[in-house]
Amino acid sequence: MMGDVYLKIGKFDEAYQQYLTLEKSYPGEYNIIIHLGKILFYKKQYEDAIGYFNKALELRPNESEAIGGLGMSYFQMGDMKKAKDSLEQAVQLDRKNFTAHYYYALYYHKHQLFDSAIGEYEKAMVDKSLKLRSLSGMANCYQLKEINIRAIETFEQIVDLVEEKGDKIRDHNKRQAYYANPFNLDIRYKLAEAYFFDKNFSAALEQWQEISTVSPDYKDVSQKMQENARYGKDRLQDLLIMKEMDYEKVTRYMVDFLGYTVKKLTMVSKEKVMIEAQPNTMDVFQGVTLIMAIRIFNPVGERDISKFHEKMQKQGFKKGLVISAAGASPTGLKFALDKPIDFVGKNQVMRLLKRYEHRV
Repeated sequence: MMGDVYLKIGKFDEAYQQYLTLEKSYPGEYNIIIHLGKILFYKKQYEDAIGYFNKALELRPNESEAIGGLGMSYFQMGDMKKAKDSLEQAVQLDRKNFTAHYYYALYYHKHQLFDSAIGEYEKAMVDKSLKLRSLSGMANCYQLKEINIRAIETFEQIVDLVEEKGDKIRDHNKRQAYYANPFNLDIRYKLAEAYFFDKNFSAALEQWQEISTVSPDYKDVSQKMQENARYGKDRLQDLLIMKEMDYEKVTRYMVDFLGYTVKKLTMVSKEKVMIEAQPNTMDVFQGVTLIMAIRIFNPVGERDISKFHEKMQKQGFKKGLVISAAGASPTGLKFALDKPIDFVGKNQVMRLLKRYEHRV
């Protein structure tokens, strides 16, 4: 059980030691041998993994799991002939060996046999743990085959799945970290490239903006945004001129999406909303947060932030949040440095406005 726990959380050295201890007591137990092979594969010790997969085959000669493990190891070592033979045999023995299907797809992909690769990716993606990687491989194949519309459809499917999972993460910081992981950024970047190639410049710009929200320095995204800014929808202007009633609805939506429950909302003016809100998650600050949402064309300055902080102190709020589509001025940010005030700036607000437009 300890070995399985270590394996599940990615502590492969610890898992290996547990199963090595078991092997000494039960040297002929197939499940122990196959686990040692898998763990060594995860540790990238492919030659040693092959040794254990062969031991497993001595115990069970036609076991797809062990033959597939051999194929995966040979693939990683660059021995493509042995990889193909083993992977082909593994999927013939067990059509539900989804990991073997995935590596068989990688083999075809590497050898530019894109139709065969797509077929294997389709079989592998039945396994939920392989779905995103398989879809990504399929999309790349479509791009290389210059079937751009299918590439776009597949990349869009991945982005939808990523956003579906991200929307379930209630803590804002964890959600941002999830969107910023390399796989998710790369998918959006490739989708933007496909849109751009298809001359759908506004859609490409939106994907670059999504990337910039969580990783402003990612590749050449900033440059691409500047070069194609004219294709963007002016959501900031829409925010500035919308009716108070609509502005209140948008603000409630943004606060909810950021992981808070509104306890009290006050329209201070046409431009400013003050909100008392409770975080939805148990692993962050649990006191009531004071939120100021402000819609002005210029960045929020030190004077407004100073007044906001003064209000926090007078009313006993331990944490504050400022939402501004124009961001905050350098002096405003400097003032807030040593104070419990966070900011939601232009990129994040633009993303939230886009989500608000596309809400169901």
